[in-house]
Amino acid sequence: MSSLEATAATRAARLGKTIDELLVHDGDLRKSNYPTADCFRPHEVEQYARGDMPEARMEHAKACQPCAGLLVAAQSWERPLDVFLDEVRRSQRATPTQDNVRDPTIDALCAAGPIVALGLGAAAFVVSKGDAIMSISLGPLGWTPVVFSVVAALVAGAAIPLGYLGAKSLGFQVSFTRFGGAAIAGLFVLVFGGCSGYALWNVASNYQRVQTAEELAVGVVASRIENGSSEVDPVAVAASTASLEGSIVAEPRKDAAAEVPSSGGPTRTVSEALDMYWDQGERQSLGTVYFGSMARLPDGNVAVKTSTRVIKVNVSPSKLSQIKNNEPVFAVVPAKGQEASKVFSVRALAMKAAGLTRPAR
Repeated sequence: MSSLEATAATRAARLGKTIDELLVHDGDLRKSNYPTADCFRPHEVEQYARGDMPEARMEHAKACQPCAGLLVAAQSWERPLDVFLDEVRRSQRATPTQDNVRDPTIDALCAAGPIVALGLGAAAFVVSKGDAIMSISLGPLGWTPVVFSVVAALVAGAAIPLGYLGAKSLGFQVSFTRFGGAAIAGLFVLVFGGCSGYALWNVASNYQRVQTAEELAVGVVASRIENGSSEVDPVAVAASTASLEGSIVAEPRKDAAAEVPSSGGPTRTVSEALDMYWDQGERQSLGTVYFGSMARLPDGNVAVKTSTRVIKVNVSPSKLSQIKNNEPVFAVVPAKGQEASKVFSVRALAMKAAGLTRPAR
């Protein structure tokens, strides 16, 4: 006898039927509309197992074969009754997260976490570089990005439990646990990305404007040198954007005068050092610009030589490739720095400044 036949025989014996009657019975079950509104509920099966089901309800088993079979199965179950009751209670208390549903908090962290980490990493990188112009460009933002990030994170965190409670009251808690966390995180990333993009646009605009003003201020001094002028008056170039207003000031040091030859004429006196400032009502030092010439040291490194000092250069070779040896240059040394972070050809800077300051026709 096969296992299928053995199972059928066991069921037939338990139900008090022949195998043919069992097959007819199963066919009827497939055609039935069980369960109906009158069929037994789990607590009624529990009542039957305890022996206290009302007789009026017992009458239903005479007219409903599936319910009759259910009572027979409950009565003949080999496991203890309390095990059965515990399983019924656990199934009624089961929560969506026990059915392998995603935790909305984890979804939110997975989506928003990398974005926040990237923003914090970028901020840490900017701070570590110690770029004075970048600090000026970030100045108008103040603490706004930090406050916004904290508030957005708190709102997103509060939205998850509040959203779950709202969804639960409407009967949509399962859907919320599946998609609510991802949806809230998506909105957070969308808002965070939009505000971050706007902030980055402002910072980039400020940075470009301040850097251009710095080059223009130094370029005016370069034009004086190229034109044979000994003028030592400070140069101020406005650097204003939608969120930034101030001036770059290049002030020649009067105690750093040096004699330089003129092409086809006598030597003239120029200042070998310019103090650079950001002026926004109060001056902020940006560093010093030294006038000298490119030179290659015995160890093979490149430096800028003035009449009184040798300045090491911390600039990529690609940016120095257009500058010839012994060519007059400006070396930009940041505040609290010892090495030049930028090197400009005096002639190229003078030509650039002339192009920027030439009046339109």
